[in-house]
Amino acid sequence: MISKQEASIIAHEYIDGIILQESCTAYMSPTSAYPQSWEFKIYHRNSDKDTFLTTIEVTRAGIVANWDKTHLGEESEE
Repeated sequence: MISKQEASIIAHEYIDGIILQESCTAYMSPTSAYPQSWEFKIYHRNSDKDTFLTTIEVTRAGIVANWDKTHLGEESEE
């Protein structure tokens, strides 16, 4: 079993650019006091100023169970 910190390291491997904001939700197992998985929602921006929301679920075994990257828009350079 991996810790939340180790799950965060795995999730960050899927992020390109600067992290703007991050949240984490632990999904608990009904039979254990240890989380079954963690879901990270990470807002980040690449070098072209495109902003994305990447949602990554990492299981307690260290496997990426779910991964989704959504383009949110661009920031103007005025």
